[in-house]
Amino acid sequence: MALKIYKLTDREGRTHGNTQWGEGVEHTALGTGAFCTSGWIHAYLHPVLAVLFNPIHGAFTEPILWLAETDEIGKADGLKIGVRRCKTIRRLLLLGITLEQRVGFAIRVASKLPQSKAFQLWAHNWLTGQDRTAEAARAVAVAARAAAEARAEAWSAAWSAEAAEAWSAWSAEAAAEAAEVWAAWAAGAAGVGAARAAGAARAAAARAAWAAEAAWAAQVVSINFLAVAEESGIFWTHPLE
Repeated sequence: MALKIYKLTDREGRTHGNTQWGEGVEHTALGTGAFCTSGWIHAYLHPVLAVLFNPIHGAFTEPILWLAETDEIGKADGLKIGVRRCKTIRRLLLLGITLEQRVGFAIRVASKLPQSKAFQLWAHNWLTGQDRTAEAARAVAVAARAAAEARAEAWSAAWSAEAAEAWSAWSAEAAAEAAEVWAAWAAGAAGVGAARAAGAARAAAARAAWAAEAAWAAQVVSINFLAVAEESGIFWTHPLE
């Protein structure tokens, strides 16, 4: 039985390698190797995820969203999926996500992980509308990045064969800090003046997606990105076909 999935292409219906898609078009891959290679065809389990993570995956400026089908999911990383066969069925309406919603999504995702008190206070103030200034966001981002760099230096200095057992724990902490940094930078980019609004919007959208990816990499808690998206006011209002 065919599984319904969702795929993004550019405005001409093309993806990486100038692969052409369209109604009833089918492509296959070997299903080997890592993501971001020709071994897998990228897709998503939900249209909201497709639009949220487009800035760091396909990065299409004017994407087309497709309802598609496959036989099985061969690979998944929590954000996207990889399939061996994909057939695009028809175009769907593209979900519009505001910059504010993307930043809120990033902050809420990062907040699912253990974070500094400074980040928690700033996140609360941003989400409640008490302080959404770019200055406050950048201050938190700079502090978080400095803490992450200090941790990395300390780890490098203390590295030994015995320390290898703690690598997974350090990786989780580093990923959590990365989520904190990206979320704050997303808010900072969103707070620039109107003259730089277009570039800031693209930067904020990408940083919001990176925050989610970093949070997933931490693997400290299980994060339901769709639930967090709904908390941020991002809903798919059309029937899932």
